[in-house]
Amino acid sequence: MGLILQSPLKTLLSLGVASIGLVGICYILLIAGWWIPLVPTLLAFWGTGLTTSFFDWDLRVLLEQRSLTLKRSFEAIHSLVLFA
Repeated sequence: MGLILQSPLKTLLSLGVASIGLVGICYILLIAGWWIPLVPTLLAFWGTGLTTSFFDWDLRVLLEQRSLTLKRSFEAIHSLVLFA
């Protein structure tokens, strides 16, 4: 979800909604007599969701910085050629 939504706020919101749904499903199954471990599932879900979201955000910032560096280098090289 973190890669699809591409926004930390949207990712947190979708993780919250999905967690509430997961708690509801586990509760219904518990009433029906099934035992589904909820806490490890939520920890894994939130861990992977946040890690993916922040890793993707970090890569976007790095890509933006590299793009800006290339643009400035290109402008600097071509401005030297024109004034030389």
